[in-house]
Amino acid sequence: MKKGFILTVMLTFMATIGFSQTTFTVRNLAGWIEAINGIRNGGNGNEYTINVTGNISVPAVNESTFGSVTGITVTIEGNGTLSLSSNGNLLQIGKEQTIIAKDLILKGKDANNDAVVRINEKGIFRMEGKATITGNKGRGGVKNWGIFTMSGGTISGNTSIEEGGGVYNRGTFTMSGGTISGNTSNGDMYRSIGGGVYNDKTFTMSGGTISGNTATLGDSGVYNSDTFIMSGGMINGNKGCGVFLSKNGTFTMSDGTISGNNNGGVLTSQGTFIMNGGTISGNTSERGGGVMVFGGTFTMNGGTISSNKATRSGGGVYISYNSGGGFFEMKGGTISGNTATIYGAGVYVDKGRFEKTGGTVYGDDADQKLKNTVISRLGHTVFDEQNKSWRNITADLTATTDSYGFWLNDGDVLMFPSSFVGTWQRSNPNNHMDITTITAASNTNGFLWILQKISGNTYTLKRIDSSNTMTINMKYTEGKNSYDNPDIIEISGDSGSGQNNWNGTWRKVRFN
Repeated sequence: MKKGFILTVMLTFMATIGFSQTTFTVRNLAGWIEAINGIRNGGNGNEYTINVTGNISVPAVNESTFGSVTGITVTIEGNGTLSLSSNGNLLQIGKEQTIIAKDLILKGKDANNDAVVRINEKGIFRMEGKATITGNKGRGGVKNWGIFTMSGGTISGNTSIEEGGGVYNRGTFTMSGGTISGNTSNGDMYRSIGGGVYNDKTFTMSGGTISGNTATLGDSGVYNSDTFIMSGGMINGNKGCGVFLSKNGTFTMSDGTISGNNNGGVLTSQGTFIMNGGTISGNTSERGGGVMVFGGTFTMNGGTISSNKATRSGGGVYISYNSGGGFFEMKGGTISGNTATIYGAGVYVDKGRFEKTGGTVYGDDADQKLKNTVISRLGHTVFDEQNKSWRNITADLTATTDSYGFWLNDGDVLMFPSSFVGTWQRSNPNNHMDITTITAASNTNGFLWILQKISGNTYTLKRIDSSNTMTINMKYTEGKNSYDNPDIIEISGDSGSGQNNWNGTWRKVRFN
């Protein structure tokens, strides 16, 4: 009787002080529902652990998973998988709730109408260890309006028909580790952006990797329209540009690497890019292999832009112009080892503005590993399209754009004779060839060739998309610039066969 009396008193006392379960082991759907209800009814300010084992299919939620309790911290861990069985969120984090995902897999579903994880305003979500968010087709991996911290784990294999295949952020997103990879944004022509991360508020990256993501519009690594700060980590191998800055977007890079992206490293469209350190390397694009300043401003105080490639112009940096301007100011850092085909291996200035007061842009006089190289030989270092001026030798710390002799360091530049420049036609009226000061192209093969060598009447050209070269003889006869008596070029030599054969007589039909 005495022991029974004591047990009754203890149970009564625990009920009086509100005792509740704080650790849950979840092996099936019933266990998951029990854990959710236990936490919802457990009151404010408590800490909980949910250990998930096995593969469990769970229904979605369209409200905060753990109800309206506040001040709680819930760690969901284990070697199991929680998979969505219906449309909606697998986890939704409410106001003043902290949810930690550690090691387990959170899996979405096909044709879902929301993200796997949704973080509401003033909610906190943390990914740690080997936690994985994957397999959601429709609205991406994570949507954040609160605080999202990623120190580990993986967000991969998610698809969104709107912005942000991996992460959509309108709150505070801090990434110090983990991987965001293989996600896709593939909606309409206005929202197919940010395959890896779409940021419209504050994104800070000090570690981790954003790689292999895709977006229909090409903005596949990080799309930023507000504040992006990068002090470490890697943005690499995305199937589009590494970082895209839209209007009002500011990107500050002090460390880390942006590499191997196939539509350029960084593209700014009316945004602001400040590079204090870090590396932009091994990216490729038609224009602006490393950085494309299409409006907005780029200030380079330090860091390295190296080994990027442009199949046309601007291997390192391409400066263009739209209604938001296009301004590149170089105060420090190095631009080295970049390649381009037509103009400006280091820097190409289209209709924007380039000011250099420090740093080094290497030219063809530098060490093989450092020099920038352009196939046309026009602007190994920098080329200015507006004034048709260029520099081929290294522009180091003391060589500024406003100093005497900065431009027109010709080096080994080769050009066709001015009389060659224009459009030419063979006896077959469908055969046309266009010759500029440094290029030749025939409509019968569709390839652009760059002039490489002149020896008497023998001209050697290099195809821009390969290592192919051809050597031809070009005999010029001056006419009277009329239809009946035009200038004539007779071509013979190694120029291919069949319709790709340039050999024959060409009459000038347009004059540049």
